[in-house]
Amino acid sequence: MGLLLVSSLFVLLLGVTVYRINRSANVVHRLTSPVSQLVPFIKRHDICVVMFYDAYTCVQTMKYMNKLHQFCSKHHISFMAVNVTEGADPLSGTCPVCPYLAELQVKFVPAVFVYRDQKVVDSLMNQPDRLPFDKIVHFIQSKLLQTGR
Repeated sequence: MGLLLVSSLFVLLLGVTVYRINRSANVVHRLTSPVSQLVPFIKRHDICVVMFYDAYTCVQTMKYMNKLHQFCSKHHISFMAVNVTEGADPLSGTCPVCPYLAELQVKFVPAVFVYRDQKVVDSLMNQPDRLPFDKIVHFIQSKLLQTGR
């Protein structure tokens, strides 16, 4: 009886874990855009937020990415997330995102950039999973006040 209970509990917890992982993966997949869309995205929107993240080290960031997208939507701000490891191949030296990271002087991910009229208003970055959701929201709100929105 005890073994059956433990086995049932294990299967239940495994199912919950798989569900949460799939849900998080779907959200990240839905909100992440290819780096090739970065410049057209910025050109299309007067005010926008772009977040660079690393899918391997920014686990907590990915957990609140949907909340961040909802916050931006509520305030009529376009939001784009870019995975910095997209298309990167250390063996061949390929890194499609690297020119943008160098131009923007991204030293850590996650990195959040607020754009107004295709220009960077300001940026906020920190080491992986050391950039809490509340700090990002406060940063975006303060930049919106600066831009008169």
